[in-house]
Amino acid sequence: MEFRGIRLGTVGKVPFFIPGLHQRLNDDYRIPVEVRIEPERLINQLGGDPDIRTHMEDLINRGLRGSLKRAI
Repeated sequence: MEFRGIRLGTVGKVPFFIPGLHQRLNDDYRIPVEVRIEPERLINQLGGDPDIRTHMEDLINRGLRGSLKRAI
């Protein structure tokens, strides 16, 4: 998984489904994907021992979205 060209982690599962969560089948075409963030890759940017969950939730709330590309 890359963010602005910097590797932050890997893709875990495609598609990713949470048990008990009903996915809507419509023309939305969004596919949930599990990503595994590698915290050590963020330490240089965030300093110290970052609270990855808090930072990711903040980014998602501000509109962070992803897209899949074929690996070469």
